[in-house]
Amino acid sequence: MRSSPILALALLLPLLASPAFGAPADDPRPIVPASEILAKIERGEPVEYDGVIVVGDLDLSGLDLPTKHVERTKFDEEVMVVESLIHITNSEIRGDVDFSDIIFQQQVIFSDPVSKNNIYLEIPQPYKEIPSEEILFDGSIFPPFEILPKIGTSGGSQTQFSGYADFSGAQFSHGASFLAAQFSGKADFRWAQFDGEADFCEAQFSGYADFREAQFSSYAWFFVTQFDGAADFTWAQFSSYAWFYEAQFGGAADFTCAQFDGKANFEAQFDGEVDFRWAQFSSYARFYEAQFGGGASFRWAQFDGAAYFTGSQFNSYASFIGAQFSDDAYFTWAQFNGDAGFGRANFSDDAEFREADFSGDAVSFEDSSFYHANLTLEDAKNIRILRLSNSAFENESAICLNGTEYERLYVRWDSIESALVYNGEVYLTLVKNFKTVEYFEDADDCYYQYRRERQSMRSWFEVATYTDIFGWVTCGYGVRPGYTLLLGLFVVLVSAVYYWRKDAIRRLKGDEDESAKFSDAFYFSMMTFTTVGYGDWYPLDRHRNVVMIEGIVGWLTLSLFLVTLANVIIR
Repeated sequence: MRSSPILALALLLPLLASPAFGAPADDPRPIVPASEILAKIERGEPVEYDGVIVVGDLDLSGLDLPTKHVERTKFDEEVMVVESLIHITNSEIRGDVDFSDIIFQQQVIFSDPVSKNNIYLEIPQPYKEIPSEEILFDGSIFPPFEILPKIGTSGGSQTQFSGYADFSGAQFSHGASFLAAQFSGKADFRWAQFDGEADFCEAQFSGYADFREAQFSSYAWFFVTQFDGAADFTWAQFSSYAWFYEAQFGGAADFTCAQFDGKANFEAQFDGEVDFRWAQFSSYARFYEAQFGGGASFRWAQFDGAAYFTGSQFNSYASFIGAQFSDDAYFTWAQFNGDAGFGRANFSDDAEFREADFSGDAVSFEDSSFYHANLTLEDAKNIRILRLSNSAFENESAICLNGTEYERLYVRWDSIESALVYNGEVYLTLVKNFKTVEYFEDADDCYYQYRRERQSMRSWFEVATYTDIFGWVTCGYGVRPGYTLLLGLFVVLVSAVYYWRKDAIRRLKGDEDESAKFSDAFYFSMMTFTTVGYGDWYPLDRHRNVVMIEGIVGWLTLSLFLVTLANVIIR
């Protein structure tokens, strides 16, 4: 069975205590010479001490121990085998420790050791394996802690923890390196504090990796790290870079309430459920081409820097409900194979979904807020249902639907009319959509806005400009019957004023010199406009042409009103 560099580390920990070799006179703990421990290890006897002071260097390199031939990729070598069980607890080691090139065959426990000296461990690759029993480092304080590859070899050491590795509450005052370490059982780093760089590159966690409330004060490297079981980083705090580039999460990955004060890179593969609820990203969060095999929840997460989900693939639901994006949010070319939820999200900068592929049942931005932010869904495709109900576009925000493919869009026109980027095809598609979902008034308003926008873009040298103006004034492009009524009233009033001021009408069987009052002129104009006759009034010969014109205009206007009214009422 292989042995572990971390065991070595463990051994090293206690060894680093005080520079002095003797114990103070007032210290009641027994003094144990390092030579006594070395002699027991050489004889293969158990080493069990509690509450002692170990004086001297624990250097196994000079012992007469059995050896084992290890075959390397490029060369072979002989390593020593330690068969002793080693338990040193609540003790202080005053000296240096050298456990290089060792295979431990039995359990090694260092519980609550006090260690002050620097430790350098050179671990052979890849033959360091911790036995299947518990390895306890809980509450330990570590000096510079490294698992180093053997000189002349490539790659990291493959330290193996076959059982439960407990580093809960440990403090790594100068950081720690678990480069290429293998954890076959539970790896417990709850409440661990890494004051220097934490290097877990190429490490493999076959069991539960528990980093709840761990604190990473410097760079946290999880480059190409493999988590076969659940990975729990709930409430973990990353004060600098958090680098999970090409990491693989085979089980659930939980980053609930995790805080990322530096740049976070998750260009990784998540095969299980992913939870970033209430996570806070103070700098940019990079999920470029990340693979989400299970559900991905970013509910109420806060992105203070740019969020990059460019090219990411969500094979189950993707929930960003209530998320806050203070900077750009990039979902360009992202693929959503399940429902995509951005309801109640807040966007303070551009939200890019250009060429995103939505193959799920629905895409929701309901109750979302866009403040000086542009929502771009240009060339997005395969959207079955797009929900934008109650979304707010404020402070010059815009929404672009150019080339967007959707079957149904649920939104009220007044929510997007001032924000929609003009495109004729987009407007006409919206009109058709509003009619399909029975938002008929919204369809009319959208069509009216479309015609107004198109009219404003025409040149005054185009004939179509004037026909558009005529359609606008007379009937609101066929969707405003009220415009036709106003036009008719205007014609009636103008004609009445003309008849009154020009003294153009007379009453039948009346005094030929008697002039009509304005009320009489208005009555005559109304009768003429509606083509129901002149009543008991008639026009003077020189004004008959005006009366004829009003009658024709009235007939056309009433016809136009009926057509427009039917267009609006009959659906």
